[in-house]
Amino acid sequence: MGESILEVQKWSLKDLASQVGAKLVGKDHLITGAAPIESARVGEITFLAHRRFESWIHQTQASAIVIEKAPSLAGERSFLIASNPYLAFARILGLLYPVSHPKPLSGQAMVASTASVASEAILFPFSYVGERSRIGRGTVLYPGVYVGEDCTIGQQGVLYPNTSVLNRCKIGDRVIVHSGAVIGSDGFGYAVENGERVKIPHVGIVRIEDDVEIGAGATIDRATLGETVIGRGTKIDNQVQIAHNVVIGPHSVLVSQVGISGSSQIGKGVILAGQVGVAQGMKIGDGAIVGPKSGVGQNIEPGEQMMGYPAMPVSVWRRSAMSVKELPRLRKKVAELERRLQKLEKE
Repeated sequence: MGESILEVQKWSLKDLASQVGAKLVGKDHLITGAAPIESARVGEITFLAHRRFESWIHQTQASAIVIEKAPSLAGERSFLIASNPYLAFARILGLLYPVSHPKPLSGQAMVASTASVASEAILFPFSYVGERSRIGRGTVLYPGVYVGEDCTIGQQGVLYPNTSVLNRCKIGDRVIVHSGAVIGSDGFGYAVENGERVKIPHVGIVRIEDDVEIGAGATIDRATLGETVIGRGTKIDNQVQIAHNVVIGPHSVLVSQVGISGSSQIGKGVILAGQVGVAQGMKIGDGAIVGPKSGVGQNIEPGEQMMGYPAMPVSVWRRSAMSVKELPRLRKKVAELERRLQKLEKE
């Protein structure tokens, strides 16, 4: 069995600098790949985004380093100077390793007669497009993708294998959906009658705006009524659960295993770190940050930084965490004081 080969586009440092808005310091080289700073070889480019790796500047074999400021003793090494090295390196990776999609094998996708698929779209065998759904120009549906009835998927998107977009949901342009994600499943809602759970029909949809990326195994529930909305440019990690009627503002970040309960509103540019849980109907303001494993049970104001269970301002959480470390010593001290008090009472 042959191995899959990651194809590399070769670039000169001068051209890379021009493409990403960086300044070349040192000699021009032909770059044939990228690698971590500790393992990079001649012909490869790397980056330095944190001071703790500065010792590697003189140890790495890389032909070039993307960095914010060239060191005074640079020697013969070449640098690409960028105000944001991480961003510049990300763009360089995109140039060196452009995304390509393989040519579909022989076989047919299943497309309903009333569906509309742009001629430039790529549908792999065993993908399915339901009645009256529309697939935009340049969008790729890999094997096992299911698109239900009356769905809209915009241009230049990618739906990786075994993703599901259920009836009437709408997806914008340049949206990436990774394997196993489900968009538009029923929300978790039940009424109670005589001690039994009666399912509440969910007749709304999911609407995903442009430039969103959704991780593997993520689930986004349709609204009970109206829409569940994922704002433009939002990035959702693997195994995230978003419940019915949640609205997420543009350019937010949801890290792995975040769970957001129904009807919550997440603002613009919000960051929810790994395993954050958000209770039903909460409002999290623009630019707020919630640290990992936190439980949000109250509204959070714009720009707040919260942490803990229940979530509290980071400054309060830090003091609480330090206090917890002191509990064994305090317990021992209290026991000693109790012994002294008992002794005094007996005298």
